[in-house]
Amino acid sequence: MAAPRLKTLTIGGKSRTAQLGRSGKWWITPGEFPLVAQNEVLTLTDSDKNEFKVKLNYTQISHLAGINPAVIRLIPLSSLRLHEDYDPSNIDKVRTTQYWQDKPLLVGQIENVLILLDGSTRTGKLSTAYGNPDLVVPAQVVNPNDLELDTWLQPQDLLTIEEVWSDYVAQNKLVKPRQTRFGVSIGDDLVISVAEVQPVLTFQKPLLPPHPDIKLRS
Repeated sequence: MAAPRLKTLTIGGKSRTAQLGRSGKWWITPGEFPLVAQNEVLTLTDSDKNEFKVKLNYTQISHLAGINPAVIRLIPLSSLRLHEDYDPSNIDKVRTTQYWQDKPLLVGQIENVLILLDGSTRTGKLSTAYGNPDLVVPAQVVNPNDLELDTWLQPQDLLTIEEVWSDYVAQNKLVKPRQTRFGVSIGDDLVISVAEVQPVLTFQKPLLPPHPDIKLRS
């Protein structure tokens, strides 16, 4: 008899389903946890020395992940290397979202190379809308070795983060859209999407310039 691939558990006081991934770890299905006010305030500086004060609030389970407290930086889009392509048909659909500036992109740093891990649709939309490769966006910078990698939607052969770097990033090739997902371990072979443990950013003044296709949370 095949081992079960789904199980139900309670995390953060919520009942969630977990699915067995190809790595043998249990990936918790996407959902949303409430924010816990931390009132942590950072001062971020862009390349022109402009300062932006931003408040960080974490989700109820963020403390379980080893990538927090978060390292937040303002990064030009042009400085990011990509590992995954985005689907152009999704760009026009994504007209309004709360994530334009208050959910940081997930960026892995290997030596001096910054690799976009999560947020390819957002960066594609921002690049298309503004047409400015030096547009500055907030990013959470992590050590890729602190992450878990699994497939998403379609099977493919990338089983380790090291293979992503050597087979794709180093050769300037792109994985097809939405075929990888990155998570963080929260113990006992449980993995949760990075987006669920990232902080939410509240800027005291807008970071992105006005644009009719980009609606920011008020």
